[in-house]
Amino acid sequence: MKKIIFLVMLTLTTAMSYGQISLISSIDGTKSDTLSDAGTLYFTTPISSLLSEKTGSYRVQYTSTNVSGTSTFKVILQGSIDGVNYTNMHQVAGTTGVNCDTLQVTSNSPSSWIFRSFGGGTTNAGRVKTVRLKIVGTGTQKTYISNVQLFPQY
Repeated sequence: MKKIIFLVMLTLTTAMSYGQISLISSIDGTKSDTLSDAGTLYFTTPISSLLSEKTGSYRVQYTSTNVSGTSTFKVILQGSIDGVNYTNMHQVAGTTGVNCDTLQVTSNSPSSWIFRSFGGGTTNAGRVKTVRLKIVGTGTQKTYISNVQLFPQY
């Protein structure tokens, strides 16, 4: 009986480690938050969620919805090896979100985006302890940010 319980727990743990990981807001620890005006939001992976990840390749997705004003902001993909000090994952300047760290969102376009960060590729990306999206607002707005997910690539 103990062996059966152990095998079930091992299977569930393995299955969970290959799935999506919800990033949580640094403001209130929830999976969604509202960006106001020129404020900054951070969505970060839970501290132990990437321990079994081995490739350093991630896909990070978010969704935004305009509540009021003009939703204009930057989304920056960052990583940390100590959970305290963050740096941009690619170390490549840009505003398109393609092979660079920053996506410029104007008038809530694009309202959903998937960052791709592949370790060992042509960029400086690699394995980290935590991943976060730094979302920096500009102008006058209320924008609801939700569905912030990380998908490790195995």
